[in-house]
Order: sequence, then C-alpha cells, then structure tokens
Amino acid sequence: MGFFDYEKVLDNEIQDFIKECKTFDQGGDSKQPIAKSRLAYDAMCASFNSGRPRSVIVKDLWQNKLNIRRYSTQLSAGKSVLFIHGGGHALGGLDSHDDICADISFLTNSTVYALDYRLGPEHKHPSAYNDCLSCLKYVEKKENTKVLLVGDSAGGNLVAAIADSDQVNQKNLIGQILIYPSLGNLDSFGTPVIHDNAPLLSFKDVESMYNNYFKSTLCLNDKRARPIISNTLGRLPKTFVFSAEFDPLYDDGKKYCDLVNEQGGDATFFKSTGLIHMHLRARHRSTKAKTEFIKIVKVINKLFEHY
Repeated sequence: MGFFDYEKVLDNEIQDFIKECKTFDQGGDSKQPIAKSRLAYDAMCASFNSGRPRSVIVKDLWQNKLNIRRYSTQLSAGKSVLFIHGGGHALGGLDSHDDICADISFLTNSTVYALDYRLGPEHKHPSAYNDCLSCLKYVEKKENTKVLLVGDSAGGNLVAAIADSDQVNQKNLIGQILIYPSLGNLDSFGTPVIHDNAPLLSFKDVESMYNNYFKSTLCLNDKRARPIISNTLGRLPKTFVFSAEFDPLYDDGKKYCDLVNEQGGDATFFKSTGLIHMHLRARHRSTKAKTEFIKIVKVINKLFEHY
C-alpha cells in the first residue's frame, strides 16, 4: 500500500498533467481489450504532441521488415541515436513518441531513429528485443557511426537488453540513456510497495503489462527480459538512468546503476525529483518536467562531444 498523499507532494503543474492524462482510459487492467487500451493511449499521446520543430527532416523507411522513422537536421551528420519507445511492451509506436524524437534531434543536432517494434500480447518476448536488435544493426550500417541508445519505460528495458547483448559490439555504442525504465526488479519492498498506487503507473499496471509480453516464469532468468539480473553489466557503454521520484519503477533504475558500477561499468543515476512516470510528455506543461528533459538533452550532447 502506498504511503504518499500525491496531491501534497506533487506540484500543481504535474497534478494538472495527471488529470488530463486520466481523461483517457489507457487501461493497465488485463481485463480490458488491448485494442481499446491502444486507442486510448494513442489518443492521449496525440493530445500532448507538441509538433516537430520545422527544421527537423523526417523520413519513414521500411527496412529489415520494420517500420522505421528517421529524424535529422542539416547539422546531424556523424551523430546517431536509436530511440526505443515505452508503452508497457503493449502500447505505442512511431507516432506515440514522434514529437519527443523530433525534439531530441533538433536540440542535439543528431540523427534519431525510431522503430515500430512488435507488441504483446500478440507477439511475446523476445519479439521486440529481436526487432530492436535488428534496427540497431541497420542504423550502425546505414550511418556508419557509433550509436547512442535512448529509451523510456519499456523502451528503457529494451535498450538495456540490447546494450548487453552478445550480438552487439559494445565498443560501437556511445552510451545508453534509460528514462524511468523497467528493468526486472522483483523486490516485494521498496518503491514497488511504497508507490504501488502511484499516478499514471501503479505496480498492478506494471504486472499487467509484463504479463502481456513476457512468457511468465520462463523469463525470470532471461537477462534479455530482466536486464537487472545480468552478470555482464561491466561491459556496457556509459550508462545514465533517470528515474522518477514517485514511480514504482524507481528502484529498478537505482539498483541497476549500482550493479553496473559494482561489475566495473560506468553508470550515473539521476533522481527526477517531484516527477512521475511518463513525465516526458509533460515537458511543455511542467517546469520540473522541462528541466529534466533539458538535463537529458545535455547528457546526450555531452556524450556526443566526447565519443
């Protein structure tokens, strides 16, 4: 049971954001038809879509049996990002995070790729993992550059999984940035309990979404599903994790960073103070969310400066 009165700890801008999100019934409840959940999620994403900066060039591609979208600017040569969207492994696509990808391309002068990976429950693990791995290989070959991986929520899970893949040359990765990621923490204490009923993502939602995509107990010992259990985290590229303070997944990010460092890697953890899951969408409505997004952009720019 959660210990927080969220109306007292969240500022007015975030509370207004939550209220607007709740007008769309996204339905983490497994009893709700997934098609209905997707329609609601897409409608919510569209309502917060801020549009693309005019200087960003966008091209849709069909490669490796995947729908891929490429964002670039006139100055983006040599800087490549693969952004993997969130949505609980069951929701979202190219349009759900379109403005986020466009903003990243514009603010970092980078070429950003996004993909429409396969979703659960129709496509179980490791379908999405395989799609993301295939897209990474395409980007590496197409751009002939090292690649920076970025993902939010379930996308953070997929980023962490492919960054640790035996099929990837980690030296070809600039780094990975995980934004309120789900990484497979199964603790029955800490933030999964403290924030089990947090705004916009309860722990029940997390469990429901996991069940949509993962093959139950078969994935418990699969680091592609639960990156947090890997014993090869020391080989990862520079890692940056941004976990929202009021999110049942907060401990996923914190414990993952600790494990990366314990295994000899280089991980930096950021506590997104006063924020909740999905705050990327509030970046044009909330001062705190905007500040956190700018912090993420600064990390991206710093990584590009030094690779």
